Amino acid sequence: MASDKPQLKIGLIGTGFMGKTHVFGFAAAQHVFDLPYELVLHTVADRTAGLAAQGARTLGFARSSGDWRSLIEDTDIDVIDITAPNALHKEMALAAIASGKHVYCEKPLAPSASDAREMADAAEAAGVATQVGFNYLCNPMIALARDLIRSGEIGEIRSYRGIHAEDYMADAQSPFTFRHDPVGCVALSDLGSHALATAEFLTALRAASKPAGSRLDARCSTISRSMAPRERSSLAKSASTSCIFTAPQMPPAGAASAVSKRGRSMIPMASSASRRAISSVSMI
Repeated sequence: MASDKPQLKIGLIGTGFMGKTHVFGFAAAQHVFDLPYELVLHTVADRTAGLAAQGARTLGFARSSGDWRSLIEDTDIDVIDITAPNALHKEMALAAIASGKHVYCEKPLAPSASDAREMADAAEAAGVATQVGFNYLCNPMIALARDLIRSGEIGEIRSYRGIHAEDYMADAQSPFTFRHDPVGCVALSDLGSHALATAEFLTALRAASKPAGSRLDARCSTISRSMAPRERSSLAKSASTSCIFTAPQMPPAGAASAVSKRGRSMIPMASSASRRAISSVSMI
């Protein structure tokens, strides 16, 4: 049935696991929600023309390309959806922003804080809409945890500890992927970004501003061992995160352990049976 809604034409970069996940979301959203636009799967790009054509057939895109830049140049496309490896996000996003397109980018935005800030500043200056794929923040359990914390029900929060562990690289025979490459900041960036986003969502925790080259702008070799100074407006006074790709047989569930002056309480955080992930947060 034809829709009388205006169309929002999507150009997807990447047909791997996350690209498929985004397309599933686009398809489901139109059946579940009364959206102001009709979402149109316009063009998909991948690293070769053959992979892109296969992705278009599988995912339902009208067109395909072996060059992601052709999506940027296509004036018919409204939104660029980036699900490429982490180290490629910046170049693709900046090109899309410069062309006036809206950007939906997977997390992490970039392997370094300075690159991510450059991307955010460019989007703000261009006035385009942006979104980052922090899917766990949409889980109702996370909203409940935030309400409990901000209501003061569990007392004053002294610190935050975020853990995100996956088991999909526990097999030593699994193939090398971009997630193993230090250029993309490996588990710290790919998974740790979820823990940091959760910290900000739950406790209004934000890193204090620091110049480039300071501890907050550290790359993956040091940032996991540093304790970032926090703004006084935060509900938590300090924070740390840990993440791993090789946790064997992790249960498909998550929980938050909150410790305050009133004692400890458990808050369910996230569940992801398909990825066998656990996300836990400890507020001390």
